Amino acid sequence: MRIKTSCFRFQEYVIEVEVLLGNARKWTVQRRYTQFSELSKHLEKFGVELGLPPKKLIGNKKEQFLIQRKEALQKFLDVICSHSLFYSSSVVVEFLGVLPETSTALHEWILLSVRGKSQWILSEKRANCGWRAGKTFYELRCGRSLLTLSALRYGPDRFGTVDAINEALDFIRSLEYPYVSECVASWADEKGILAVRPAFGHGTLRDHIYKSNWRDEFFVKYCVERSVCSLEAIDVRFICRQVLEALSLFCALSIPFLDVHSGNISISDCGCEMIDVEQVLAGQPSFHRPYMLKASWVNTIEDMMVFAFGEFLFELLTGFFSFPLNSINEGLALAPTIFQPILKSIFAPETRSLPTLIELISSDLFVDIPVAKMNRREIRMPASVKKLLDRLCENICKRLRSDRAQQNRIQREEKIRQLLLSEGEKLRRKQIVKCQQMELSKSTNLEEGSAAVR
Repeated sequence: MRIKTSCFRFQEYVIEVEVLLGNARKWTVQRRYTQFSELSKHLEKFGVELGLPPKKLIGNKKEQFLIQRKEALQKFLDVICSHSLFYSSSVVVEFLGVLPETSTALHEWILLSVRGKSQWILSEKRANCGWRAGKTFYELRCGRSLLTLSALRYGPDRFGTVDAINEALDFIRSLEYPYVSECVASWADEKGILAVRPAFGHGTLRDHIYKSNWRDEFFVKYCVERSVCSLEAIDVRFICRQVLEALSLFCALSIPFLDVHSGNISISDCGCEMIDVEQVLAGQPSFHRPYMLKASWVNTIEDMMVFAFGEFLFELLTGFFSFPLNSINEGLALAPTIFQPILKSIFAPETRSLPTLIELISSDLFVDIPVAKMNRREIRMPASVKKLLDRLCENICKRLRSDRAQQNRIQREEKIRQLLLSEGEKLRRKQIVKCQQMELSKSTNLEEGSAAVR
């Protein structure tokens, strides 16, 4: 980061942004202190201290002050970029200029997409209702019925033409599975995927756990300071068994539904229902991907489903969004004893291989939990849809392996750099140089002595 004085005499901070994984790229953005302050106010609703330096009115143009503020703002950005929920949010993405378009462009896309659908009236926009940049929610009116529209931009794993994706959407919508939420309509265009479903009056399972209003901003709804509603062990078992039943179907059909978390599950009279299944076709990374990159034993689509299920189970038991992979024992200790073996098999597998979905279903925790089955004995999938789903799964697995290898290389290089810059390494090199100089001096003295004797 460097400081630049604009023509209006105020200070701007030039931020150098770099994406290291995938298509690596660099760019710069210029931001004023007031923009840093606005960003901090939004993110601090989550209840995390970010360390933004305070505003100063007098002496704020002195060189020493500017240097200190620049260092403090750099630390502020480092904190944000180390938290996946923060750097994935729309406010941070816009602040750093990660995406070429703004929220205004996203809004215009929605308006154009529903313009020809006269049966729906676009109502209120729910800005920042979710955690992901590039996804937005609206309330729709259809007569007296209240519906929810969700729209998601395409991501790096996307595969297939718009027509092929629409065919796959029709197939997913036709499944009519007990544990998949009803989708009134879904369609794809050149920019992304849109889906309309009945509004959930009481929100998602996560809203139930946090006792929050689904219409509020994400960082307000799930603030770390909120009290969490604890679930009984039997309720957790029933919910997880139904989720496993849905995941086993998705795995059999090669539908890579990896966003398994309580924010994607609603509670109905019949049990749990998975939300936003159709939006896997957008090819956006899942909520759990940053943690999957660290877990070298996660490689296949089924592995990813099992890992995401483990994160979901841990969230139901503790209220935390993700399992602490850097402190396995502490994470396990937070969960009730009966759930610890299954969590350990997922987050610290002894054989470096994960249990399958069938093995999880057959475990003592879930084997005796009754579930509803599909009415149909077989599902006919068009060959074109199967090809699209298979290629989508290949893209997800290939990019995970590539990014993991790239991340490991970056971490190795960083460790070497830190080692070379450490005080111990500097002292060791000084001692080596000193020894070499002493040996050189001794050899020089010997040569001079032998020359004098001759």
